[in-house]
Amino acid sequence: MVDYREVQSPSIIIANKPIGKTPLEIIQLLKQTDKYKSTKMSYAGRLDPMAHGLMIILMNKECFKQHIYHNLNKTYRFKLLLGISTDTFDILGKITKNYLVDTIESIDSTILQLIGTQIQEYPPFSSVRVNKHPLWYYAKHNKLDTITIPSKKVTIYDMIIEDDTTMSHLDLIKYVQNNITKLDTKHDFRQNDILKEWQHIKDLNYRILTINADVSCGTYIRSMCDLIGKKLGVPAIALDIFRTCVGSYQL
Repeated sequence: MVDYREVQSPSIIIANKPIGKTPLEIIQLLKQTDKYKSTKMSYAGRLDPMAHGLMIILMNKECFKQHIYHNLNKTYRFKLLLGISTDTFDILGKITKNYLVDTIESIDSTILQLIGTQIQEYPPFSSVRVNKHPLWYYAKHNKLDTITIPSKKVTIYDMIIEDDTTMSHLDLIKYVQNNITKLDTKHDFRQNDILKEWQHIKDLNYRILTINADVSCGTYIRSMCDLIGKKLGVPAIALDIFRTCVGSYQL
């Protein structure tokens, strides 16, 4: 079952979305209980399948106020993995690059450069629509070159590195396998092909940075991780994304 609590009862539910579940599946789980079986529900703000943490579920008349919640700022604690890049910018993607990362001394300054307002492209595997199709449709069918990837203005208010550690390739493979297998097999996220690729990553010690970030609504942490990697000149993805706050709401 989902870990959740009501606030401003009976209008809002603060749910702790686990890894592997989609926002819609969270609502479906809640509706399995007698208490919410007949309740109108909608979620305010998506979380990727591999992301976890705070989700706001609106109930009944509050569902008509989605725009208010969508515009709230967010706080994330995420893990940035150096040495691997994928086509989704997180672990649920096909590996595009994998090589040794030498000592990098400019990480702190690179992250400081990202604080402020910027134009951020949507990640190729995302649900934003272009010509009636979600962006992932074009990515999945190798048609990204037929469209212009949309972008939006976002603001990074603060980013702080909280930890800097390493993980062996065997531990990384186990971590990825444990998380990807949490997905319901009814979803086609290319899980089988992706898991096979992760089995063959290079025998390296992979550097992982834990970062706390305060950002505006609509900011994709996956895209931020990819951008950090590009600025550093190394492959990089989001290993883990945990949303801790939405506006004044906390887990």
